[in-house]
Formats: sequence, structure tokens, C-alpha cells
Amino acid sequence: MSSTFRVVVLASLLMVTSALSAATFVVNWLPDEPDANPGDGVCDIPAGGPLRCSLRAAIMEANAASSTASHLITFSTGGPITVLGSPLPTITNRVIIDARTAPDYSEGSDVLDSPPSVWIDGSALSGPSDDGLRFLNASLAGVFAMNIINFPDNGIELQDTTLTEISGNWIGLRRDGLEGPNGGSGVSVVGCDRCKIGSFIGSGSPATIENLGNLISLSGEDGVFMQSGNDSEVGGNEIFENGRHGIQVLSPGARIGDVGGLAGGGSITTGNFITANAQDGIRVGANGLRIYANNININGGDGIALDGSDNRIGFVNPAMRNVITSNSGYGIRLGVALGAANNIIQNQLISQNGLRGIEIFSGNGNEVQQNEILGHSDAIRIVGNDNNIFANVIGLADGVINGGDFNGVVLIGDDNNAANNTIGGMGDDGVDVVSGESNRVNGNRIGMLSDGTNIGNAGVGIRVRAEANDTLIDSNRIGHNFDGIALVGGGSRICGNAIGVGVGNEDAGNNVEGIRVDGGGNVIGDPANGCAGNAIGFNASDGIQIIGDANIVRGNTSGGQPGIVIGNGNSGVFLGDGSDLNDVSDNTLYHNGNDGIRVAAAAGTRNRFDGNGFGNNGDISIDLGDNGKDIEDPQDTDTGPNNLQNSPQFTQLGGNNGQLVVNYLIDSNASSSTYPLTVDFYIAQGSDQQIFRVHRDTYNVSPGAVRTTVFDVPSLTSRISAMVIDAEGNSSELNVAQSYNVPPPPDEIFNDRFELP
Repeated sequence: MSSTFRVVVLASLLMVTSALSAATFVVNWLPDEPDANPGDGVCDIPAGGPLRCSLRAAIMEANAASSTASHLITFSTGGPITVLGSPLPTITNRVIIDARTAPDYSEGSDVLDSPPSVWIDGSALSGPSDDGLRFLNASLAGVFAMNIINFPDNGIELQDTTLTEISGNWIGLRRDGLEGPNGGSGVSVVGCDRCKIGSFIGSGSPATIENLGNLISLSGEDGVFMQSGNDSEVGGNEIFENGRHGIQVLSPGARIGDVGGLAGGGSITTGNFITANAQDGIRVGANGLRIYANNININGGDGIALDGSDNRIGFVNPAMRNVITSNSGYGIRLGVALGAANNIIQNQLISQNGLRGIEIFSGNGNEVQQNEILGHSDAIRIVGNDNNIFANVIGLADGVINGGDFNGVVLIGDDNNAANNTIGGMGDDGVDVVSGESNRVNGNRIGMLSDGTNIGNAGVGIRVRAEANDTLIDSNRIGHNFDGIALVGGGSRICGNAIGVGVGNEDAGNNVEGIRVDGGGNVIGDPANGCAGNAIGFNASDGIQIIGDANIVRGNTSGGQPGIVIGNGNSGVFLGDGSDLNDVSDNTLYHNGNDGIRVAAAAGTRNRFDGNGFGNNGDISIDLGDNGKDIEDPQDTDTGPNNLQNSPQFTQLGGNNGQLVVNYLIDSNASSSTYPLTVDFYIAQGSDQQIFRVHRDTYNVSPGAVRTTVFDVPSLTSRISAMVIDAEGNSSELNVAQSYNVPPPPDEIFNDRFELP
């Protein structure tokens, strides 16, 4: 690109309003000497002889020229300019300094390939506020392809300016690669509206890059510092090894990383490379920023640290994501000092940072979605309310498991939602709900892919701690973890999950329990009240283990059903020591290695077992005391789990007109059972292949009295058993099934069996 064309493009970009009044001053003299007669329109040190125009003299003349046009300072020579005595004059007019015109400047494909051929050196200055180039109350100004080194304060400072561009400069590093650090920030922007630091996207389709970014290095403070002002842009820069943050932004509406080409249909992004700075890569304390397409790595602090609201980090197009790797602190941390609200973190690649991948230290209403997060302590940790963690992939990249030492997602606060995430390879839990009210964990794949593929976590798939209440765990697939779900405390609902089971009933069993409950007042399935039952299978121990009180377990499949074998290694449901008032009803409990329902010897009372289906379990259907079938004792005076409620005793089985007639008694006095008693009758088909309830009766006669009940049965020949539930819920074991043979009704003998239809 020729220098003439660059000037034309720049003039158009900066909206020069009066070409006739614009002045051009050509620097042809490198010594730092002042203009002889500022304001005469001629850049010359002392008059007489050939014109000698220094940079200082050119700035003096440009400041004195008309304020209605942008004035241009170009170079006909390259080389060093050592600033002596005092800093160069503050630029207060519309002035563009363009060193791309120097004869030995060669623009490469990026700023690293384009070392400036004009450099200014401030090593002779000592004032703590001495800057390299300083603009004050200027507009439509710019600095291009300058090398600015060794100044006590900022390399370039913009104060109260508008529509000013800084591009293609090397700041803090000499063109020969040696160090030339500036004491302040590389570029300091205070009160600048719509200023550009670095490259930007031009017009056309596809879009083209008209200007290069800056190389900003070795500053004593930030690489780029922005405060107040609005809607400025920082793009395409190489920002490294600065003494504080790579970029610090305290002004609203800024864009860090340019993506205009994508919006226009092209594929160009001009994000910043921000690396090896002493503190954070990007530090934000403002609202309404857009942070796109940056590469942020090996900084001494966080990749991005942000306080503020309505900021966007990344976007829906993955090409606009930030790549944040190997920083010493967090990948992204929000709400560090002042809180963060309504921010969006989307489509980042966050890998191998020293602390957590994403942390919302204090913030509400934020969205964390579609990020890839690999190799951290916690991948995502949220402290706040109403945050949404959606469709992130944690611990998995291109089929390779790379989790972290601790948890996939940690929730602390109220009404947070972790949904549709894939979480694997973590050293602790997939999701850890630490505290708060009404958090939701739904639709995730934790420790497994949908087809059962093992990406297991070393801890629990989903853990809910005692300080969390009213947590909803809904429609997740959870497998290959230590336990699938662990609840400590009460008030959680577990609905519609597949635990240990793939979408095609593949084996994805957890290493111990499917669901472990250490607490009370939880709901594990309750279809009648809007909580779908869970499918629980292939877990090494129990499908559901409960040590606690007043839990509801309804409508679940634990171990499978006829024709579907997903058995757990131990019991379908286990009630541990001290467990009282639990309701285990209407579940399907087949193919488990031990009992359908197993109750510890030290379990409590008033545990209700109502309407469950059993079959093909390794031991009995219901086992009070975990010791096999109990022997009925006279008057039922023994004690133990559910008061070791006696089962019914059949005195006679018969048939009448196709119905089963059962005479039975219950040998349990009023001090051992609370009357009236409910008696449930179960058909036991085959060798206990299917055991299901067919009839309910009420035993409201004197203890030990014989009662008769008559009911329809699904087959005329099978086996029948029964159990008792007293008025407080104490449920017995099923008694030993007995065979029956019911004669068919007379009309069925001919109509159904011998006549043609």
C-alpha cells in the first residue's frame, strides 16, 4: 500500500472536513530542536538555509495551525529522535503523525513484521509525568508506525480526545528487539470517545484490515489503560510483559478485540494477543464492553477480571471467542471488587489456568454458556443469584478427557440454573450445590455421554449440601462417578434423571450408589405431583440409599423392569440406620443383586412401602432388618425397623366364580400396630419374575381374627402373597407366596375355552 494511498484512506476515515485548510509538515531533521517561528505555517529551525523540520517543530506548527482541519506530520527520513530537556509539546489540535511515510519503513502482514523506522527515545528525561506523545482536547488525530521507548511515564497519552487512532506503533520495545521500557502505561486513554487503539476492520466484502495493531511491551504499568470516555476500541495489538495489566478498562462501551468482519460476512478478526503481563490480561471496571477474539495467556493474574454489568465476553459465533490459557490466576473472574450483573460469557476456550476456569465471585443474572473449560481446580464457580450456566463442555476436548482437581460447577446462591452442560474428568464432583434456595440442575451429562461413554468424575455426579434448599435435579444423565447423586440435608427434588444408564440402556453405572441421601424431606420421583420418576441402574451398590427421614421415593425404576435388565449390584432401595417416615411407593424394582427394598437392622419406623413392583431380585422383595425373611412372632411384640410389623397369615385360599377367596389373619396386637391395618395382596408370577399388587383390603377386626376378602386375579393359577401397612405407615415384608388355583366362572368354561368365537 503506497504512502499516498494511506494518507487518502486515513483522511477519509478521520472525516477531514476541509482539505483546503489542512497542513502537512514533513520531518526531515532528527535532532530535537524547536520551530523558529511557530504559527507561520512553515516547519523550520532557525530560519535561513535549507528547511530543517524536526518532530518537535512540526508539532509546534501543527498546534498553531487551523483547528478546523486535521493536519498531517509525515517523515522523509527515518532514525532515532532523542528527546532532550523537556517532553515533546502536548498536541492540542487535529494532528496525525504518520511515520509509515519514512523511506525505509516496510509494512508486513502484522505489527510484529512491521518495525517502525522512526523512533523517539525519552531516556534523557526525568520528570515522572513525561510522556512520549501526549494529546489533550484533540480530535480526529492519530499516531502511526512510531517506535516510542524509555519515557518516564506513558508511551502515548490521550486525554479528553475524540476519534483518535493509535496504530502500527512499537511501544516499549526497540525496533532491534532490545528493551526500551516506558515507566507508565504503554497507551493511556483518559476521557477519549470513540478512539481506536490498534487495527480495525475496513469496509467491503470481504472486509479488509486497513491498519495494523500496536506492539506494547515492558510498560511499568498497564499495556493499555482506558478511563472515562465512551465506545473506544482496542484491537489487533500485541501486548506483553507489561508491569501491571495487559489492558485495563474503566470506561463504558469499549470493544476489546474487533470482529466487524464477521458481522459483514467476512472471516477477519483482529483480537489482541495479551501475554506474560505481570497481573491480569484484561482488567475491566465498567459496563457495556464487548471482549471478542483475544488470545490471553500466561499472565501473572487472571485472564479476564471484570466488575460491571451488561458486558459480553465472546459471542454466538465461535470464531469470536477468546482463548484464555495458562494464566496464573482465574481464566475469567467476575465481581472481583464491585460485583457483576447481566454479563454474558459465551464460547470461550479456557484451559490450564492456575485457579478456576470461570468464577463469578459476586454477581447476579449472568450467563455462562457454550464455553470449553479444561484443566482447572473448579471449572465454574458461581456466587450470586439468577445466574445461568448453559451448554458448557467441561473436562472434554476432541474426545480427550482433561478435567481438573475439584468440581465442574459450584453453585452458591439462589435461583441459579446449570443446564445442558457436559461435565467429565473432574477430580471431585460434577456439580456441587453448596448453598442457597431454588437452584436447578437439569439436562446435563455428568460423567457420561448420552450413549454411556465413560467421562467419569472422581467424586459425586451431583452433590447438594445441607445449606442448600429446594434444589431441583431434573432430566440429567449421570454415570461413571463415585455416587450418581448425593443429597445432604433436605428439600431437594430428583426428577426424570437417568442414573447409571445410557439412552439405549447402556451400562454407565456409578461406582457406589446411584442416589445417596443423608437427610430428610427430599423427593425422588413423584409423578402425581409433577416430578417424573428416575431410571436408576448398573450402580455398583444400591440404586437408592437413604439415611434420613420423611423422604418420598415414588414412581422410579431401580434395576429395571420385565425385559429391561439394568440391575444395581445391591438393592433397589436401601433404608439405613435411623431412617423414619420415608415413603417408598409405586416403584419398579427388578433385577437387583440383593433385595428390592432393603431395610437396615437399626432403621427407624413408619416407613411406608406401597404399591411397588418387584421381580428377579437376588434376594427377597422387602427385607426388614437385612436378614432375610422374618418369622412372625405371636402378638408381634418384637421391635426393630418398622416395629418388625408382622405379615398376614393365610388360613385358607379358595376360589369362587373366577375370583380368589382369601381367608387371613394378622397376629399383631394394638400395642404393636396402629389400627386399622391396610393389607395389600401381590401376585407372584413364575419364580418371582413379576410381583405386583392386585388388591387392597382393610383389616379392622380384632387382632388375630380371621378376615375374608374376595377379588379378581389376572390368572386363574399362580401364587399370592400379602403385606401389612399400619395406620402410621409401618410396612411389613411380603409373606411367603402360596399357590392358588381358581376355577373359572361357569360361562367361561364353554364360551371362552371350548366354543368357537
